[in-house]
Amino acid sequence: MSETILEIIVLVISLFTGGTTGITATILSKKQQKIRDENKELKEKINDIKIEINNINTKLDVITIINNKLANNNKINIRQKNKDGNKNEKEKDWVFLRLAYWIVHGLTLGLPILFTEINKLMLKLKEKINNECILLDENKEDNINDIIKKDDEKEN
Repeated sequence: MSETILEIIVLVISLFTGGTTGITATILSKKQQKIRDENKELKEKINDIKIEINNINTKLDVITIINNKLANNNKINIRQKNKDGNKNEKEKDWVFLRLAYWIVHGLTLGLPILFTEINKLMLKLKEKINNECILLDENKEDNINDIIKKDDEKEN
């Protein structure tokens, strides 16, 4: 505000002294420089906003992948956009995605499903032990109970 008043005073004085051209050019160049500086700041803010939008899109892609996995129970493919805007499907590390899948399962569906999966794994383990007992031609139940007791003793 004070700069504008000062510029007006300088212009009025320069009208009487005859030096309006140089002073006007100086004032206009200062204003033009201010506009350039503001444009630089705006461009930086626009670039920051674009980066934030890309980050949000990436997060949404991951959420979409996990939701698709929950819905389809198929292989998880991540869609990545090229510079052309085309989407390519690339398979990612299944361990990470499996972990993310179970985290989402735990958060959305609750712990009972997680315990069900653990129970399934325990049943598979028991089945493997049974198969080993069959191969050894030994009594299955006694052998399984012995193995369980040994594991319990090791833990204690």
